Amino acid sequence: MSLLVFEDEPLVPLKVISGMQNGVDQAALYAAETVGIATGGMAPFGFKTLDGYKPQIAKRFNVQQSDDKGYPVRTEMNIVNSDATMQIAFDFSSAGETLTTRLVRKHNKPNVQIQVYQQHGVYFTTTRAITEMTHFLVTQKIRVLNVAGNSEKTALGIGNFAQSFLTMLFDNWVKELNANIYR
Repeated sequence: MSLLVFEDEPLVPLKVISGMQNGVDQAALYAAETVGIATGGMAPFGFKTLDGYKPQIAKRFNVQQSDDKGYPVRTEMNIVNSDATMQIAFDFSSAGETLTTRLVRKHNKPNVQIQVYQQHGVYFTTTRAITEMTHFLVTQKIRVLNVAGNSEKTALGIGNFAQSFLTMLFDNWVKELNANIYR
């Protein structure tokens, strides 16, 4: 887990985990890396994604493989191993989002769903989403965040939107935590 250090103040460890599917899952890992947040998570056996087996992505982001080739086991493990789950989706009725929502409830974990909209092939969400999500992460003292969401199969192009959105969100998360250190 990477540590953020600011002028010899207390260390603030943060980590973003995901199941490594294409789309939102991988976008979360790339966004966290961009901001300097540690990454990890659990993927199906063999690091299976809809794009095939991706051990090189797993190695880069410290993602482990479960003993099961299916998605449900890794989904549940990521929920259990996090402080909260954030779902980013255009379609919350997809099999993956339905499973994630059910498992979050089963384990009584905090969950935030960010609805993504599409118009003329462009994805977007509300202007308040980053501010509200940053507030949630800071006030709930989230240190390990599981990010789940639609795959590219469900919502083609959502990965690019999610990576931009999450990079801004994670940057705000870090800045807000740092500001709180000095309050």
